[in-house]
Amino acid sequence: MTTVATFGPTHVPCGSVAIPPKRHRNFRIEDDVWLALSRIAELRKERTSEVMRQLARGYVARHRKLLDNDPVWQERQREASADD
Repeated sequence: MTTVATFGPTHVPCGSVAIPPKRHRNFRIEDDVWLALSRIAELRKERTSEVMRQLARGYVARHRKLLDNDPVWQERQREASADD
């Protein structure tokens, strides 16, 4: 169950901005880690989804060089651009 479903809308103010489309993704995480993450995000007036996106972006930035000349990555990019 999501935080919004459990506690209702968050109290994080946001202005009108164009939001690029995102796909819903699922992952598994231990309850104690998720509870701590969600509470810390709440205290910092952040959304857990944005925290996770920032973590993923940092991970990709640190390891981006692994994709250089990777044929599987290149094929996936071609497939993704063909779907657009």
